[in-house]
Amino acid sequence: MIADRLNSEKIVFGLRGTLVKVIDELCVRSTVADLADHFRAQKPDENERYSCIGHGIAVPHVRIAHLAAPELILGISPEGLSFNNHRINIVLLLATPAEQPPQHLQILQRICSLLPAIGDELLAQRDALRVLRIIARAEQQSALPTYLNLTQEQIGFELQTNLTHGLTSTEAQQRLRHYGANLLQHPRVDPWQLKLLRNLFSFFAILLWIAALLCFIPGVDLPQLGIAILAVILVNGLFAFLQEYKSDRSLEILQQLITQRCEVIRDGTCRNATQASSFRATSSWSKKAMSYPPTRVCWKLSNLRWTTLP
Repeated sequence: MIADRLNSEKIVFGLRGTLVKVIDELCVRSTVADLADHFRAQKPDENERYSCIGHGIAVPHVRIAHLAAPELILGISPEGLSFNNHRINIVLLLATPAEQPPQHLQILQRICSLLPAIGDELLAQRDALRVLRIIARAEQQSALPTYLNLTQEQIGFELQTNLTHGLTSTEAQQRLRHYGANLLQHPRVDPWQLKLLRNLFSFFAILLWIAALLCFIPGVDLPQLGIAILAVILVNGLFAFLQEYKSDRSLEILQQLITQRCEVIRDGTCRNATQASSFRATSSWSKKAMSYPPTRVCWKLSNLRWTTLP
């Protein structure tokens, strides 16, 4: 959406001065006639309210009647531009057809969610093609399946549930059998004796065992060297075994830190559920969550693993 409407001619580096001056400079790159005049016609309070989105990013935008297609021009200023007590490093001019408000809002939403995430990476670039690739990559990643921009009703429809009354106990049991319990899958754990032998008889250790045995063969007569090699094998094997053991213990401790219970809605009532009684496709719920705006609730529901809301 953004990368498709930009090209190397509409990306400007090394901007300096004030934002108002830079807007005029960027408008020169536009194919829209008198674009700078449309920005000058904006009221000062509107310019202050709708231009700066934080993170050193300004998005001056204007809606123009009978405009054929949206117009975007990107400016990058590592040194920063002055604008009403703000320091601006990235400026993205946006002009959209006045007859298409939904398209205007859609592009603004994409810009406000995309640019803060890649702002530092854009400031480090000096090549327009690299900038375009960064924006295209970020847009592709943001297009991955997510519940973030869905309303609560849409999420309920996608999960085939009711956000007010929840699932019935029968439906919950059917999904539990279908999806399985919401538990972390533990890999098969080998006995500690097997782990110790595996470290003492690895490929490199076997070579050292052979070298140590050769030291005791009559004619070679190097028992001191053989003993030293055996000591190296034992110390190295024990050290590797202890490292592996500590790693396994860390995973067990991490499992204990994970919340074991959460609140779910069943048959219209709120209940406490354990991991074993909840399925992987469920989502947690709390009265506090229902008071959040839709985007907050959607963010929580997008994590369809075991979680509890703060």
